Amino acid sequence: MFDDRDELNDGIGEGAGNGPEQLVAACRRLYAAIDDFDQAAADALKIGRTDLRCLNLLETGPLAAGAIASQLRMSTGAVTALVDRLESAGCVERVSGSTDRRTRLVRATPRVFATIGVLYRGFADAMREIANRYGSDECLLAIRHFDDASDACRRALP
Repeated sequence: MFDDRDELNDGIGEGAGNGPEQLVAACRRLYAAIDDFDQAAADALKIGRTDLRCLNLLETGPLAAGAIASQLRMSTGAVTALVDRLESAGCVERVSGSTDRRTRLVRATPRVFATIGVLYRGFADAMREIANRYGSDECLLAIRHFDDASDACRRALP
């Protein structure tokens, strides 16, 4: 890990042109801003960042604990503790599966959407406003960049 932002940005000068190094620097600024945003969302719910990552997975619907463990790269025991914490905080509930009542799923509560949904909607609205200033070719290029950057990040995982 880097000790400070100067070390993080070594060799990446603001006036050095519009090459790959400036793109990397811009990505780092974006990731730092997203990190700050996620911390604000976690703080609003009074939960930890890993707990927030779980809630982000549940945005599209309930998941089994095993699926959460796989996507968060955590053990099933650690996910059980995580779900227990979130349930105690009123952020999730355990529910029966729709096709097999023996299956237990984890579902985000309305409190989560009411509390941090406003933050995320505000961010999404701001991003749409920015995207509206770009032409379709620029939007496609930005989408390609974000997808490529996401793939690169996942490939770099240990």
